[in-house]
Amino acid sequence: MHLRNLLFVIGIAIFLLVLFSFNIDFSVMFRVKNPIFIILAAVVYLIGIFIASLRAGFFIKITNKRNLDFSLKNTKDFFSVELINKLAYYILPARINVPIKALLISKAFGVSKGDSIAITALEYAIDLGIMFVLGFILFSIFFQKLFYQITLFNLFITLVVIILLAILFFLVPSSFFERIVKSVSKIKNAFVKKIFFLITKTILKVRTVWPRLLLDWSQIPILILSVAGIIITAMASELIFLAYGIYVPVLWVIAVGAVSVLVGGISQIPGGIGSREITIIALFVFLGLQKDVVLSVAVFLRILSLLPIILGYIALVGFRKKFGLNVFRGL
Repeated sequence: MHLRNLLFVIGIAIFLLVLFSFNIDFSVMFRVKNPIFIILAAVVYLIGIFIASLRAGFFIKITNKRNLDFSLKNTKDFFSVELINKLAYYILPARINVPIKALLISKAFGVSKGDSIAITALEYAIDLGIMFVLGFILFSIFFQKLFYQITLFNLFITLVVIILLAILFFLVPSSFFERIVKSVSKIKNAFVKKIFFLITKTILKVRTVWPRLLLDWSQIPILILSVAGIIITAMASELIFLAYGIYVPVLWVIAVGAVSVLVGGISQIPGGIGSREITIIALFVFLGLQKDVVLSVAVFLRILSLLPIILGYIALVGFRKKFGLNVFRGL
């Protein structure tokens, strides 16, 4: 609780520092030429979240070997789970939303906790991988003058190393991790024991579930939905720029969006507040855009994040009444 509050205060401080240290004309924020694009940005932003939510059905189908239809009821539950996941992302330290989403999937769709943890961990890995690849490639194209010249060869070597490490991870005998689980059971501190037990159990489950998930052809719709969700969400930034009468190449928006999300995750600050804004402003200004407009876009994007927070809270109340589970208890 104290860590969450501290990180949130740090994020707000960074955000305010960005607002007042760039010598920016705040009146630009209100010079919107086409307000309809702001409304469209909000709609597109929610559509991106909705599309990402549908992946749960395919994951459950693969792991449980049962056909979970996309009826109105199930689709509503998928969307509710994703909204609560976004609520956790924006108000809790980075990655706390992953185990929360696992609990939600387990409770709502009757999936075992082990499988739901493996599902959400893989979903997070897919999103992170797509963001990394998109950000890395596009960053290397548009920001060659920054720091280090990234080439496609560097990217290839990095991906090869990651693949080799993943193969090594799955080749390690399960007995090695089982011994770790036994060692964890001897830890005296209850909180530390619980954390390490969850980590080791997740690793064991990932080793058994991920190969089944990754080798199933049903992964193709999941990957398509993942990429579509990221691109559609990035389009919200494009629409806000258009509201100010400025066209920005879509690839720029995707590149900056991917890098800002990665930076926000590294910062551990809830929702990447402050760290994402300063990344967005710095990169777009580097590309030659007017800082006043870029700041306005960054602020509007942060305002858009209030939508999943509000809707996520409403979904959380409904979920609590329906399933009797409060996933935020004690956080």
